[in-house]
Amino acid sequence: MGSNSTKLMIPGPIDLEPDVLAALGQQVIAHYGPEWVKIYTEARDGIRRYAETDGDVFLLSASGSAGLDAAVGSLFAPGERVLVVVNGYFSNRLLLIARGNGLDAEPLEMNPGNVATAEGVRSCLKTGSYDGLLICHSETATGALNPVDEICAVANEFGVTILMDSVSSFAACETRMDEWNVSICCTASQKALGGPPGVAPVIVSPIAWERINRVGDVGRGWYTDLRTWKSFVEEMPDYHPQPATMSVNIIRALATSVSRQQKEDLAVRYARMAASAAELRSRVRSLGFTTVAPESHASPTVTAFFPPTGRESEAPAIIQYLQDEVGLVVAKGMGELDSRVVRTGHMSDAAYGPYADLLVETLESYLQSH
Repeated sequence: MGSNSTKLMIPGPIDLEPDVLAALGQQVIAHYGPEWVKIYTEARDGIRRYAETDGDVFLLSASGSAGLDAAVGSLFAPGERVLVVVNGYFSNRLLLIARGNGLDAEPLEMNPGNVATAEGVRSCLKTGSYDGLLICHSETATGALNPVDEICAVANEFGVTILMDSVSSFAACETRMDEWNVSICCTASQKALGGPPGVAPVIVSPIAWERINRVGDVGRGWYTDLRTWKSFVEEMPDYHPQPATMSVNIIRALATSVSRQQKEDLAVRYARMAASAAELRSRVRSLGFTTVAPESHASPTVTAFFPPTGRESEAPAIIQYLQDEVGLVVAKGMGELDSRVVRTGHMSDAAYGPYADLLVETLESYLQSH
């Protein structure tokens, strides 16, 4: 589990399980042919299960941000108007991606830690004609989990197309694409899916294709045009179901991880992760720390917390102490929370178990010795 010197408890990437690490270290194979297609299909099918959709799964060799770029650029035409829920650093990045693709993107802004409400979204959508709603499920900078089921229901009332950033929530809590009428959901391999970084799964529901095809050629390129990916699945499904060379070992490792995860019922998995995260937050709060996100809307995969009263400036020192003393790597704050919070990722069994114990014990040691 990781190296002897460091233990990753950041919001991705995670320390890999031994079988995933072994898959990553195997000899490279060709990115086409029966052997490859079997691996690629296993990864796609495992990911589709978490999305609860009959749609397409494309595994871009890229970061999660690139997957979002491809999704936004394929789903909307320049000049279209979209509402973007912004409640932290990474949801603001979603706004930047929308604007970078030429959209008339308007933010629904909240303070870090807060979440959007169905009524707040309804009030915005009432003000004019919107083509889409872009929302980050779990804001990785704050550990706040937006109530996407309620918000999607409102978006559906207004007939707007929904795009969801599920980078730090996917495979850790419910993502019902078909039921919620989500057109595209994007995630990343290095978080709750349990793989190494380098793959951006983009999940496209059946309802999205009419809009994607209607948007058509808008000069966005070739690789990030989801129609390109769809054409290869249709033309060469049993030989070369993707348009370019793939990160074959990363996808093989990802397939290994999602294959193991298939053994656990989704409801059991989600409940286990939520309970473990709640227990960790409770233990951290008992030491005097406060979480950025309220418990009612806390993410099962990320927690950001402020140091105790009177020690507000010590977040950087705490982060350094954790690494120096026990090799536990946690993350600093992002954006306006820079140098103000400690961020932990809990997306793996180790992060919910021995790493969590080590975190709490070492935080207690820091408070007693400083």
